[in-house]
Amino acid sequence: MTVRRDFKEPARCRPDLVIGREELVTAARDQLTRGEKVTMILRQPQFSPLAVEKQVAIIWTATNGWLDDIDSSRLGEFETGFYRFLESTHKKLLPAIAKEKAISDDLAKDLEAAVKEYREQSGFGTAEEEKG
Repeated sequence: MTVRRDFKEPARCRPDLVIGREELVTAARDQLTRGEKVTMILRQPQFSPLAVEKQVAIIWTATNGWLDDIDSSRLGEFETGFYRFLESTHKKLLPAIAKEKAISDDLAKDLEAAVKEYREQSGFGTAEEEKG
């Protein structure tokens, strides 16, 4: 999955989305919403660059649908809390992302578990949710 393909390619060119008009409208709306969330999380304060491993973690979270149901006005709160959570509860995850410079299958499983745990503990969701 690439950000370019998922958010730049028009929905009309995606044969997997052309099922019916209602499904197309729903899929296009969901794609636009996810694109909005990704755009918002990519913003960084001037002179305060975010560590690459944190960027990777939050972009992975967004592109895998874990931010879809979070109101845009609460994304900053989610993001700040998520970084603190990873640094305090999953101390090895961010350094592993930095070291591997990629999200392996094992890291993806660990990251998904961390996102689920954070969402449940912080009130942003429940552990029973499945995304993808």
